[in-house]
Amino acid sequence: MQKRKMISYAGKILDFVLMLAVGWFSGIIIGKNMTSISSSLPFERLIIELIFLAVFGIIGFIIHIIIHEAGHMVFGLLTGYSFVSFRIFSFMWVNDNGHIRFTRYKVNFAPGQCIMLPPSLDENNQIPYLLYKVPDRNPTCL
Repeated sequence: MQKRKMISYAGKILDFVLMLAVGWFSGIIIGKNMTSISSSLPFERLIIELIFLAVFGIIGFIIHIIIHEAGHMVFGLLTGYSFVSFRIFSFMWVNDNGHIRFTRYKVNFAPGQCIMLPPSLDENNQIPYLLYKVPDRNPTCL
């Protein structure tokens, strides 16, 4: 049990260090590019470029949420789970006795959600899963 806890902590630390490194490198690249862009562009053009950057950032965020939640749905369906609902912001599609129904439902803390119903228990009385929490089960994946 102690070894599993250590592996779990090591995975969390590795995740944190990787996110920190990506953020650091992104900040350096963006900072250097903004300095060269801001010195060579007129103020009005710089404002327009920043507005475009914000708009495309928001569009990218929305696309990311859709792809992320669709991944849960696709791989859930591939592993035998049943579709219950799929939500992006307040737009929600619900499986209503085999018919997909559109509704609105807002959750303040999560911009997207995909709910899947697990299949029946297997012969070992466990819910089947594939590649779920791989590092917790296999220390060589860290």
